[in-house]
Amino acid sequence: MKHDNSYSYKPQYDPFENVMTRNGLHADEVISALQKSIRHADEDTAIRCGYEMYVTSMELENYLWRRLSVISVEDIGFGEPTAPILIQTLKTMREEFPYSLSGSRALFLFQAIRYLCKCRKERSSDTIKTIVIEEYKRGEYAKLPTEYDIYDWHTKKGREGGRTYLDFLEHFTDVTPFMDQYDLELKEILKQYTRENIELGEE
Repeated sequence: MKHDNSYSYKPQYDPFENVMTRNGLHADEVISALQKSIRHADEDTAIRCGYEMYVTSMELENYLWRRLSVISVEDIGFGEPTAPILIQTLKTMREEFPYSLSGSRALFLFQAIRYLCKCRKERSSDTIKTIVIEEYKRGEYAKLPTEYDIYDWHTKKGREGGRTYLDFLEHFTDVTPFMDQYDLELKEILKQYTRENIELGEE
């Protein structure tokens, strides 16, 4: 079977592969070392690689924060689901301070990197992403489910079949796993209002 390589996830051109850092290191290797050291909880290496990126240029500093954002999802994942929120917050906060080699702006990258090193880690989302890409390369595309009904009034097929908002409330709003202790009680109130609207010809 010939693969559709438009879905390829192999590395593309790296704009930093021919860039040297402020202190004579290959930028692409520093970037790689940053992520690998965070994966291994090697805080000493990670913060120094991050700072080397920071002192080299604002362009590399910006790329550092993009990389930390990816790491918070790719390598931390469900180990700490709120990691992306904290990284985005620190990324935004640092913009309140001017870029300088020794000022407060650098403090935020140290906090972010140390935090990511300390987080529990798991990579399942990245692994699943790669599996799905491999499926698409092989022509195995998304399939609509058959074990539960998806044709509510939000779909053309559902509307043509006469599905209503009340049908939606009664058959299409169950969730798994169920957590909200108030949901069933509130749903019944909304269903009663909907029935009254139907009687008044408002639905």
